[in-house]
Amino acid sequence: MAYSSNLIEGRPGVHRGHAVSDLPAPLSSGLADEQRLAEISGHLLTSRSVLIVGAPGFGKSHLADAVAELLEARGAAAMRIRAQASSHTVAFGALTGSSTRELADAFAGGEPITAARVFAYAVQHSSTDSPAVIIVDDAHLLDAATMTCLNQLAFEGALALLLTSDPVATVRVDETDPVTIRLLDALWIKGGAERIDLEPMSPAQTADLVREFAPTETFDLITLAQLHEGSGGSRVLLRELTALVARGAHGSTARDPAPRLRPAGRIVELLAHQLRSLTGSQIAAMALLAHANGVEQSRAAAICNRVELRDLVQRGLVQPTTAGGGDILRVNGLVGDAALASCDPAQLGDLSARLVHRLLLDRKLGMTTTSAECLLIADQWVQAGTIAPRLRDEWGDDVVSEVLLVASRRSSSMNHPGNAVLYAWLAGQIRPGIRSLIGHSRALAGDNRFAPARALLNDAAALVRTSDDGVQLVEWRLTLARVSSEGPDALAALALEAAEWFESGAMAGELAFIGLVASWQRMNWVRVSAEGEALAQDEAADPGTRIRAACLGSLGYAYLGRATRALELLDWATTLNHSDGRHGATESFSAAAFSLKIFHHETLVRCMSGLNVHGLAAQLHQRVDRAVRDRDEGEFGVLSLIAATLARYHGDTAQTVAELRRSEAHFAESDAAGWQPWVQCQLAGALARVGSVDAARVLMATVNAHVCPDEVNGNLSFEAHRAALALLIATGNIDGALALTDQLLLDDGGQSPVMRSWLVHVRVDLGESAADLIDSLQLAVDHTDAPLLLAGAQQVRALADGDAVALDRASSRLDGLGAWGRAAWVSEEAALLHAEHDNRAAAALSRIQGKKLRAMAAGLPPAGRPVVRAPRTAFTRREAEIMTLATQGRTNRDIAAALFLSVRTVESHLYKARIKLGARTPAEVAGEPDRPSPQLA
Repeated sequence: MAYSSNLIEGRPGVHRGHAVSDLPAPLSSGLADEQRLAEISGHLLTSRSVLIVGAPGFGKSHLADAVAELLEARGAAAMRIRAQASSHTVAFGALTGSSTRELADAFAGGEPITAARVFAYAVQHSSTDSPAVIIVDDAHLLDAATMTCLNQLAFEGALALLLTSDPVATVRVDETDPVTIRLLDALWIKGGAERIDLEPMSPAQTADLVREFAPTETFDLITLAQLHEGSGGSRVLLRELTALVARGAHGSTARDPAPRLRPAGRIVELLAHQLRSLTGSQIAAMALLAHANGVEQSRAAAICNRVELRDLVQRGLVQPTTAGGGDILRVNGLVGDAALASCDPAQLGDLSARLVHRLLLDRKLGMTTTSAECLLIADQWVQAGTIAPRLRDEWGDDVVSEVLLVASRRSSSMNHPGNAVLYAWLAGQIRPGIRSLIGHSRALAGDNRFAPARALLNDAAALVRTSDDGVQLVEWRLTLARVSSEGPDALAALALEAAEWFESGAMAGELAFIGLVASWQRMNWVRVSAEGEALAQDEAADPGTRIRAACLGSLGYAYLGRATRALELLDWATTLNHSDGRHGATESFSAAAFSLKIFHHETLVRCMSGLNVHGLAAQLHQRVDRAVRDRDEGEFGVLSLIAATLARYHGDTAQTVAELRRSEAHFAESDAAGWQPWVQCQLAGALARVGSVDAARVLMATVNAHVCPDEVNGNLSFEAHRAALALLIATGNIDGALALTDQLLLDDGGQSPVMRSWLVHVRVDLGESAADLIDSLQLAVDHTDAPLLLAGAQQVRALADGDAVALDRASSRLDGLGAWGRAAWVSEEAALLHAEHDNRAAAALSRIQGKKLRAMAAGLPPAGRPVVRAPRTAFTRREAEIMTLATQGRTNRDIAAALFLSVRTVESHLYKARIKLGARTPAEVAGEPDRPSPQLA
């Protein structure tokens, strides 16, 4: 079930467009980079060498280039050497065979190359008052003679070296000299150089870089997490993946399939490059680790010897993590896919059989088998749509059936509906029963085949043997009823049927829950809260039923304005979920699924009330990261809906649309729980608020064709009315919007304090006199503990009184609650009132506050911190030329054509200019270079 996401929201903003930056992969933006540049240049200018170590694509070369430019700006030019694998066997090949013509000419001829000669050349290229500096890119590819010479100069303190190198464990033996590798290690181990290791990017750094690569795109949280996971910490790979996803976003509609990372071309080559130095068994092991979504370390020894496994870990291709009390070895998803595509099928099959046998032996000993491992086992067992009888004889029908049921659920969550249906059907053939029947029906519904999913249940009552069977059947029948928008009459019929299954009243809890759902459909929040809490406290009822009742009861309390009580009920549900051990992976709802359900309701309650919203984002990101890492696509739709709820609360309209598009696209592919119409209602309203009126109309036509009458499901109808109201406002039909608010105020849904408060605010926004509405609003919020409602009442009271200072206070209160979009609107209203009172200074302050709040609502960083910007003279002639064209709005490709340069050259110059400017984004580079930051103005 989906519900109103929040009730006080920001005004429509301008939807960010679609364009992808052509910039090369930069460092992660922020103060840390400025500090790192200053730290490295400080070492070099005091004749202290530096070794930068990082995997390919982690930004070593960009960091070295930035340091070189910074040194040049300070008058300390450095000698550059770019090592190549082709010359690593030639003595001084890095110098005589250099790709730089000047360097190759300087060391050509018959004169012997010595340390003194190299030192003299380095001094010649530096200023007289600065130490000589030599920068070597890919130093691990140097020939032994050159490395020996540089090592000697560094230890003597004659000059400073800045070296970049891949991690020693990852270099290819046929491309490097062992002497060079030994000297590189000795340089930092013996204190001859400071070593700096570039780590994989954090999710926050990934998000910053994605904003730089595609500054006009708005990515949903799932996509951002997929980009982070797929890049494996590589800035180069992240840039390519961002461009891939952004290209797929052009012209996207709400009906497009959910976006997935399907690498091709350059990305495939980047991934394949990481596998070239691996053995066949290592590649097959990586493919299997990816398929199993990680394998416990002791089990991994069954598919890969310890030496090769340790090598994979040292290369960073396999990451050890701790989960469930054991060490789990995982593989990045895209690298795992690349390994699967390139490994030997026969070798993979052999390793898979060995791992499956080990997993099943461990299961016999009582060890847990994860859903991903069950899927691996099922994939190994099922051949040509059937399972060999010997497997049933060897492991027993109970084990085989249970593994297949779990594999079916895992297949559904990974969006493989065909396998999900097959495995559930096979489980039913092996062990007929209510669980396998529901599993089969659920798999069909996950493939949007609802008619056969319902037909399977026609005779399901005959299979009900225990109260647990009855609970599962009622829960699934209620879910299918929600999909088909069945009303109170259908629910009453289900209750009568379920009451006849047992004479002892064993289904009393489920019967009460059916009545609770009917009250929820009618939006009778007083009954929902009371019935939900009573059932949640009923120890005789099924634990899962009690948790679901607590969730619905919390919504009832939230709509009544009793946010604290609502959250207490959800805390109780969380405690019950953690304490009850009956919810395993084969149940219709696992503990993890209940946890997500509780979190969704907590988000709704907090965003309706404004109570401690700030802590939700961190929890949401953790859940998104885990779902992406585990490839649990079954959670994507709900997580995106939660993200949209939070974005809408903050007033970020563009992000709200992005999240709802993702959610709608997911449920268009698989919607076993009936989420689609709810998401479509919210998406239509969000599209209207960002000005996409035509798209909103198209979606509303779809919604109206499927939304049932009020008497069948008033809750869903009310949500559709809210979307229609947003469309009326967006098209300027104020009279129609006011008429609809009148109608909604008379509906059952409009009677709750929360909804009445929202409708009053809508009428105020539409221009109705606040003085005429304040009494009605005050009655609605008199008995609430929801801070958002109280702040909203304060705002309307200030408008009614014409009190600009009180409006500023209301804005500050909304700001503190995180409702930045609404707070910005209130600040703008305060500015107008201040201006009417001829208080220009106060009006200016309110306008400034409004702009800041708008930026916060849109997810933009606050005004820039003070940074030291390079003077105009620090730019080279070419950089100044390119920046002049960039400030005119020219694209990188246009600039390249105008100056007869390559696009990469333009990218490089712009990146160097960004470093010199202290700019954090490409947009700042395109601004006036000499303009001070807001803090320095």
